Amino acid sequence: MPRAAIPASLAGAVPPPALVPAERVLVPFAGEGAGRGELSWGQRAIWSAMMRQGWISIAGVMPLPPGRTVQDVADDVSVMMGRYPSMRTRLRFDDTGRPSQELFGSGQIPIEVFDADDVARGGDEAAAGESKPEEVAEWVEARYRSTPRDFADEWPQRIALVRWRGQLTHMVVVTCHMVTDGVGVEVLIRQMAEGPGTPVTGMQQLEQVAWQNSAAGRRQSEASLRYWERMLRSIPQRPLRKSADPREPRYWACQLRSPAMHAAVPLIAERTNTDTSSVLLALYAVALGKVTAADPVVLWPLVNNRFRPGLGDVVCNVVQSGICVLEVEGIAFDEVVRRTWRAALNAYKNAYYDAEKHTAMVTRLAPDASPDLGVAPFFNDRRPQVGRAEQSAQSVQLTGRQLREAQRGSTFSWTWKKDNPFERMFLSVEDDPEAVELRMSADTHYFSPADIEELLRHMETVAIVEAVAITEAA
Repeated sequence: MPRAAIPASLAGAVPPPALVPAERVLVPFAGEGAGRGELSWGQRAIWSAMMRQGWISIAGVMPLPPGRTVQDVADDVSVMMGRYPSMRTRLRFDDTGRPSQELFGSGQIPIEVFDADDVARGGDEAAAGESKPEEVAEWVEARYRSTPRDFADEWPQRIALVRWRGQLTHMVVVTCHMVTDGVGVEVLIRQMAEGPGTPVTGMQQLEQVAWQNSAAGRRQSEASLRYWERMLRSIPQRPLRKSADPREPRYWACQLRSPAMHAAVPLIAERTNTDTSSVLLALYAVALGKVTAADPVVLWPLVNNRFRPGLGDVVCNVVQSGICVLEVEGIAFDEVVRRTWRAALNAYKNAYYDAEKHTAMVTRLAPDASPDLGVAPFFNDRRPQVGRAEQSAQSVQLTGRQLREAQRGSTFSWTWKKDNPFERMFLSVEDDPEAVELRMSADTHYFSPADIEELLRHMETVAIVEAVAITEAA
């Protein structure tokens, strides 16, 4: 039977059981773009990831300015739902469970309102003192993210407001990743701030599906898949890697925050005439090569595809994986960076394809789904596009001694452990104005906790050594 609900992927504490909304406001909306169709390539890719991981969300808690009312927020939500067809999407399933989509022209979406004054600390009704509104907002977000989603009968957004002493303080929005990706969120925030008169441009998801099924779309997909097949066939066959220290819970995540890398990476990008994203990808490749003793190294960078015609300002999910096959053994780091930059350009060019045919090809070439030929280490640079450019252009001039001292300000921590399935290795670069923040999750049955920590720390060490050499040669 088709399954319209899949588990949540969030690990962590369960919100207080006493968390009950004081109000539930139904917000009507209407907009253009209704219809039915297949999933787009980007939607199909994220659906495949969710079938491995559990449903994936884009979530946030936003402080509200004084004076905002429930009606003010409801009006904005109504506009948002009406403007963007992806927000009005539900899935439909055939007898095999294969999803398609239906976009609605109108409907109603609930906003839940929680009174922080009435929520006891820690959910204990006998506890003294009221909860802080930011605590309640975090609890609501955790509950929304950890509750299984019904894709057939639920809108992709879960929206809540937190009220304290009669005034709204926070808004909580948890959006299913089927709706859009990180860059799409940037577009939505910018366009909503510009006002309702800002035109919605680009190919919406049903228009994307129509183009992808056209002769031009098929040519694009076939060219990309031929490139992927060449890359996959170029990788030497080697045994499936096993961890020397498998753990339970199986999947661990950690974070390294490095102010020193924030200064070092732009210096390397300037010296190699590349960009900070390519430098970070090269550092990842070098560190992975050291930890696994594999050469070449295979990485799957996530590509947002918004450089393609008609996709620049769409609030849809258009992210797909690219592939980089990188030799790192015995090669000077500057050359690794330059090769990574060229490999990344080819990965971007060939990261737009029929996701089902891609899965079938990988399965055919790698029936054991090894880390090299199957679910490979992912790389996701989540920094805003503007932020990346600014960091690439900045000139943080520190001496070698200052760079080494800055490394002592780095912090490493384990953030969660869980048993529900996740990718074998996934590295994200997060937005931070004062540091390079690396977040990694990995399967300890393939990468031990020591391997995972060593990988991130080696990335930092190589970056600082290379940057120190630059400062000392100046």
